[in-house]
Parts: sequence; structure tokens; C-alpha cells
Amino acid sequence: MSHNANEPRHSHMDPHSVGLSARMVAESAPEYDSVPTFAQFPLGRGLYNGILALVLWFRSVFLGSGSGMPGRGASRAWSLLTLLLVYGVLAILPMLAAGGYLLFRLAQAERAQLEERVHQIAEAVAGDVDRELQRRLTVLQTLATSPRIAQKDFLGFHAQAKAALAAEDLGILLHDAVTRQQLVNTFVDYGAPLPTTGDPETFDRVLAAKQAEVSDVFVSLVTKAPAVDIALPLTRNGRVRYLLKLALSPEHFRQILAGQRLDPQWTLTIVDRRGTIIARSRDHQQFTGKPLPPTQIIELGTPQKTFPSTNLEGQPVIAAIAPVPSASWQVRVSAPFDVAQAPLNRSTLLLTSAALFAGLLTMLLGIFFASSISRPLRSIAGAAQTLGRGHDLLLPRASYKEANLVSDALQTAAAELYKLRDRERLVVGES
Repeated sequence: MSHNANEPRHSHMDPHSVGLSARMVAESAPEYDSVPTFAQFPLGRGLYNGILALVLWFRSVFLGSGSGMPGRGASRAWSLLTLLLVYGVLAILPMLAAGGYLLFRLAQAERAQLEERVHQIAEAVAGDVDRELQRRLTVLQTLATSPRIAQKDFLGFHAQAKAALAAEDLGILLHDAVTRQQLVNTFVDYGAPLPTTGDPETFDRVLAAKQAEVSDVFVSLVTKAPAVDIALPLTRNGRVRYLLKLALSPEHFRQILAGQRLDPQWTLTIVDRRGTIIARSRDHQQFTGKPLPPTQIIELGTPQKTFPSTNLEGQPVIAAIAPVPSASWQVRVSAPFDVAQAPLNRSTLLLTSAALFAGLLTMLLGIFFASSISRPLRSIAGAAQTLGRGHDLLLPRASYKEANLVSDALQTAAAELYKLRDRERLVVGES
């Protein structure tokens, strides 16, 4: 039975066949339950979920529901350029995701190396300061054996101490342990009036422990400048009779810091047990003798090797602290946070540049291929519109096989149509 040309045709499908088709599509659908190894990491899991969501969206919008019936995407015709661009984006997204993940891990590794370097420098500087203090203690121990002290020949000991120091900017002091009066001070000529002590705390610790002690930074009563002392008790018959001291200027320790030859943006600081600055690689004169901010004093007790902090200028830094073994001092090393963040910033810039380049290249290639593919199709569509007018079909050959197959099929159909019309004219003419 023939159908009327104007009557809409309805497709009759067996419900069983519809259900079977749906099951077949479901069985052929990709499995998304298996998670790749890289997605076990937090960043990788986020990238994996993002790509999976994009793939599912593309599948539902562009490919339909997959049940054999038109899906949501079937009600809307997408241009070839749009499809190619979406395919291109889906192709480069996994590479960008993998590249971003690798760059992020590399940036993390570089930052970890920087933090380790900050900690190693802090320990190295603390070792240099400790060796310097031990070397100066040896000088004191040598002078302590001088018979002039036992003979109370303080004038002779003054001359001997000045000769031992040579041209160094150091001072030797000798105190009476009972009165705490200075008996010898090489910063001034022998016989000049001398005070007692400008550092009673260290004096008390030496008398209590009867062993050498390193002082905190204090202001000398003689030079009126910041100084630190190494104090050595001199005992006789189990009693401390004298205190022999070697006084050092904070500038002496600043030179140790300057010898590290680090980036000028880095900051090296030596602080005493109270958190007062002894020496600093930057703005030494401005900060010597001043206490650290309360937050940085709290950080002196942190067990962490490195930690985020701020420097005295208020800039965010990565800091590390190392103790000086022979003194209750600590060395603090800080690197600007910008330096620590630089690897991640470089990786982000590199990934962004790569994404922009890949996106631009994808767009240009999409336009090129869409134009190459659609141009023959438009020609075929234009030729098809002239098919009923009796014009000869002028179909150009395309650069890809599928368009040529359509052209050949259209030309065959046109030839059959022309033959049919010729037969109709012949029949009409005979009648």
C-alpha cells in the first residue's frame, strides 16, 4: 500500500527492540568508574573530574542520548567549525592537564629545594659563628695561664693582652670576682678610671656555673657601643677570683655574615637568648641592639626546619633558624617569599602561555579545516538546489573522499532523474 506524499510517516518500533537497543548502548558506553593513577593526587583528581564532566557534557549535547532516539543535541544543528573546535579542545585538554600537573610538581620540588637550602645556610652560618667563638675562647684560655695575673702585675698583663690582640678590634677585660671592678681594659690606657661591669647577668651566670659563658648583646660602659663578651672564670682553691673577658663588636659578626655572599634580598640575622639582634646582613647599624618583633621571638622556639614569616621590613619570607652550639644564640636566615614562589609563578606563566598558544592553534586549524570541508559541501548543496531546474550539475572535486562520494551519488541521481523525465515526455507525446 502506497503512502500519500503529504502524509507524515511514523516509524513503528517494537518495545522489545527499543529496550535491547538501550541495553546495547549502555553496554557499549565507556566505563568511568576506573580512576587513573594520577587522579589519586588531589590536583590530579580535580583535573580528572573536570575532564570527565566535559566529556559527558560533550557526549550528551553533541552525540545525543545514545538510545537510538534523537537526544538533546539532535534538535539543534551545530556548525562544522564548532564541532572541530570542541574536538580540538577535548584533544588538548588532557595534555594541558598533564603538563600543568607536572609543572606544579616541579614547582613544588624547586620550592622544597629552596627551603632546604635556607635551612642549610642557617646551620652553616651558625657553625661559622660557633667556630669563631671557640677560636676566641682559646685566646682567653691562653691568656688565663699568664703568671702576671697571679702576681697581680696588671700593668704587665695589660701590655701582654694588647700584644696578643695585635691590630684586631677586640678588647680584653679582667674583673675582680668579688667587687666586680674592672682591673684591666685594653680599650683604654692602663691606669684610666674603670667602671664595674655593663653585663651583670653574664657575670652572675659565670659565678654560678664556674665555666665560660657567652653574653647577650649589651652597651659597654667604656666604649658606649654595643658589644658581646666571652667570659672565662679564673679559679684558685676552688673559688672564682677573677673573670677574664674578651669583648667583641657586633661588626665582627656582621663581617661573618657578609662573607656568605648570598643574594642581597636574603637576610641573615644573629640574635641572642633574649631575641635581641647582634648582627644583621642588611641595615646592620639600624637594627643592632634592637629586639625582634614578638612574633619572631616566638618563632625562635619553633621545631620546624623552615616556616613562613615576615622580615623586619614587613615583607613575607621563608625563614629558618639554627642554634649556635657554644652560645644561647640563634641564626635566622630568610629568603623573600617571591623567590620561593617564583618557580610556581614561572610554571603558571608557562602553562598559561602553552594553553593560549594551543587554543589559538586549535582555532586557526579549526577554521582552516572547517573551511576546507564545508566549501565542497556548500557547492554540492548549491548544485542540488538547481537539480530540479534542468541545469547541468557542476560539482567540483573535493580534497577528501566523502565529499566526492556525495558528488558522485548526486550526479547519478541527477542522471536518473533526467532519464525519468525524458521517458515521461515520451509517454505524454505518444498519448
